[in-house]
Amino acid sequence: GLALAQVPGRFQIVPGQPSLVLDVAHNPHSVAALAANLDAMGFFPTTFAILGVMADKEFEPMLRRMAPLVDHWIFTDLDTPRAATAADVRDYWNALALRPEVPVETAATPQAALERAVAQAEPADRIVVFGSFYTVGGVLHDGVPRLDARISRPRTLTHEFFQVSPRWRGRPSGPDAWQETARQGRCRPDGKR
Repeated sequence: GLALAQVPGRFQIVPGQPSLVLDVAHNPHSVAALAANLDAMGFFPTTFAILGVMADKEFEPMLRRMAPLVDHWIFTDLDTPRAATAADVRDYWNALALRPEVPVETAATPQAALERAVAQAEPADRIVVFGSFYTVGGVLHDGVPRLDARISRPRTLTHEFFQVSPRWRGRPSGPDAWQETARQGRCRPDGKR
C-alpha cells in the first residue's frame, strides 16, 4: 500500500556499476538527510557528485555538508533561468576552500555531467545526483540510466593469485582467468565471492 510507495528521485538508488543515487535534495535540511543516507551506505572508493541548483537556494550549507563525502564534483547548468550557472557554483565552491584537492568540473547539462562521471568512475564507485528536481529530471529525461562502468582488472585476481591460492585450485588459470571466473559467476568483478 501507501507505506511501500516510493517517490522517484528521493534517495533513489539505481542498480548498476558504479552505484547511482538520485536525490532531489535542494535545501540544507534535505541535503543533510541525503548526507546521512550516503554515510549509511558504507564505503565507496570515490564519490562523484553532480550538482545543479537554483540561484536563490542556500547552497553554501549544502556544499559544506556534502564536502566530506565528495571526492569529485561536477557542477551542471540547468535548463531554467532560475538556476545558478555551473561556473558560479564552481567559483563559490573554490572560494569556500573546503577541500581544494578535490577535482571540480562543469557540464552543460545533467546528462553530460553523468556521462563524464561514468567515464571516470570505477565499478565500485558511487555517483550522486542532487540539488534540484531539474538536476535529477535531466538525468531521468530518457529513462532511468543503466550504468556499466568500464571494468578494470582487479589487482587481487592476478595470474599468480590463481596459481597459489588453494581457494582457486582446479579453476581456470592463466592471465585472463579472472575474466572467465567472473563470467561463470564464481566471483564478482572485484574478486569477492
